[in-house]
Amino acid sequence: MPASFPDLKPFFSPKSAALVGASADLRKFGGRCLKQLVDFGYEGRIYPVNPKADTILGMPCYPDIASLPEAPDHVGIVVPGKAIPGVLKQCGDRGVRHVTIFSSGFSEGGSADGAAFQAEIVALAREHGIRLMGPNCNGLINYVDGFALTSTATINGPRAPKGDVAVLGHSGGLAQVNVMYRAQQAGLGISYQVSCGNDADLDILDYAAFMVDDPETRVILMLAETIRDGGKLRALSDRARAADKPIVMMKLGRSEEGMQAAVSHTGALASSDSVADDVLRQLGILRVDDCHEMIDVAMMLRTGRRLGGRGLAAVSISGGNLVHLADQGPMHGLAFPDFGSATKTRMAELIPNYGQASNPADVTSAAIGSPEIFAGVLETIAQDPAVDVILPVLTLHSAELIRGTAQALLASPKPCAVIWSGNCTDDDTLTHAELVRMGLPVFRDIAPAMQVIDAAARYAELAQAARPVVAPVPPVQGLDTLPGQPDEADAKAFLAANGFDVPRGMVAETAADAGPLADRLGGAVVVKILSAEIGHKTELGGVQLNLNGATASAAAEEMGARIREVAPDLELRGFLIEEMAAPGVEMILGLSRDPVFGMVLTVGLGGIMAELLEDVAHRLLPVSEDEALSMLRQLRGWPLLDGHRGRAPADVSALVRTITTLSDLGMGSDGRIETLDLNPVIVGEAGQGATVCDALVVLSR
Repeated sequence: MPASFPDLKPFFSPKSAALVGASADLRKFGGRCLKQLVDFGYEGRIYPVNPKADTILGMPCYPDIASLPEAPDHVGIVVPGKAIPGVLKQCGDRGVRHVTIFSSGFSEGGSADGAAFQAEIVALAREHGIRLMGPNCNGLINYVDGFALTSTATINGPRAPKGDVAVLGHSGGLAQVNVMYRAQQAGLGISYQVSCGNDADLDILDYAAFMVDDPETRVILMLAETIRDGGKLRALSDRARAADKPIVMMKLGRSEEGMQAAVSHTGALASSDSVADDVLRQLGILRVDDCHEMIDVAMMLRTGRRLGGRGLAAVSISGGNLVHLADQGPMHGLAFPDFGSATKTRMAELIPNYGQASNPADVTSAAIGSPEIFAGVLETIAQDPAVDVILPVLTLHSAELIRGTAQALLASPKPCAVIWSGNCTDDDTLTHAELVRMGLPVFRDIAPAMQVIDAAARYAELAQAARPVVAPVPPVQGLDTLPGQPDEADAKAFLAANGFDVPRGMVAETAADAGPLADRLGGAVVVKILSAEIGHKTELGGVQLNLNGATASAAAEEMGARIREVAPDLELRGFLIEEMAAPGVEMILGLSRDPVFGMVLTVGLGGIMAELLEDVAHRLLPVSEDEALSMLRQLRGWPLLDGHRGRAPADVSALVRTITTLSDLGMGSDGRIETLDLNPVIVGEAGQGATVCDALVVLSR
């Protein structure tokens, strides 16, 4: 069922707001929160609620929600946990529809009692038709309409002008200080900020959907400790892509330690980081590693100018900076294309005795005292069809040259950025932040600029990539007849019925039967122990290769005896006798149920190399042929498939078909498959196909 998102306009822009637990004491959370609401310039009706006060900050104070003259659009709750159910009931009886619970003591502590209490207040809210933020949160800031329900000191003083960057996070300090506050210092304007805590009811994706629909917001920055619903994230990404609203995410919990810290902070449900990395890429969401990079990427993407390619044109009077730039660009997949003949001719006209124009372009000292020359060069290269991004490199310059550069860049329809390592020599008010406020991305150093331009290029590439069309999938055959715990023979029969290439094979109930069955298959065979209780047969010595009719029975007898000795309680069905697959590249394909994203398809190098090298790619279903090929190209082991060092290329087309067939199987299984491992899948040379040589199916309980 497609995800739906609530209408949060009254939540973010209420006509009236109440604060339960309001106080005149600024040492208390309720005191700071109320004062920020007033000082922020909120023009709606404010209702402090506290039975111990008659007035607070010159406003009438009410003993409870029931005493208010109207049902507020938004109620903040700052009271001890035990009082929250009673307040929620009052809100529901009064007709309140949106609540923010700042109080802590819920699932973030990791206790069963805390989780149960959180579930209780969510059930109570839903019973009364209330949507709530939190608990354990630090509220929201709306710069567009002038509403702040938060305690943060980052909004002290005059209210900053509204901007076009939204900042969302589960944390208060990280989102409000490390990103929002520092972004404002850098010259960016903020539209909305949310610190949503435990996401017990409304979650970070609901707030992001509001930002996608908001006309003031151009870029959405998310500091996510958890994503609770992969399908909802996909729906959000589709919505953002249609609106050309980039989502930039810092997904916390990369390490095991970070994952555990996220769990303890918000009660998060954690997904494998490698899965999250690939899924975000698949959905067109840019993942960044730190707050500084997040702010820099926002500077670039908020302009709305999307890259048409990866060709840079750099201009400077500093030859050394250009050499450094020429080194850094290719490290991030960026190129410096040659200028066209018309560009070279015009640059020769602009700069006396310039000689042959090259890219990066060192305009020498001729431009130092002639700002019109520098601006003219920028206007010229902007017209070169080979140029995708314009990048002047400034050091110490006059205000006239800096402003001329800015005007030339703002007049260009092409994406641009400024690397400015120094400052203005004759006007202290002309700063990096001032150029950012004008609408230009500005970087102090070359390496961060290259990193961000690469990110902007990736966003453009992801936005242009075709999304898979969810076509009807073939009905899954044989799922109803699989035993509750299938063995390899069961799994192979199931796969063959659904279009996979598996080796010819037969089941030998006894070791004595193995030889005659091997003779019937002809040629070299493999003998495998057959038991639904064995996942990794090789580790138990349960696989013998290159046997024939004369040797298969003895090998099976020895294998059975050895396994019965080390695992006497195993239930053995017998032996699987199969023809040997032709040599090729070993791959692993699989389906698994991620706790956050649902069914995920995985591709990687197979055999024992799968776990050793961890060279894998993941995607949400469905996986198209193009997406399957992109997964293979993502692998470090791709050259093995592509004909490394003179080897014949593997049958990539057959492997791609196997991947899409696996995707169809996952889509059509209706949640009844928990795990499906194909390892190895041996991919022969072009035209020889891809054969599933081992398989494990685990059905959902």
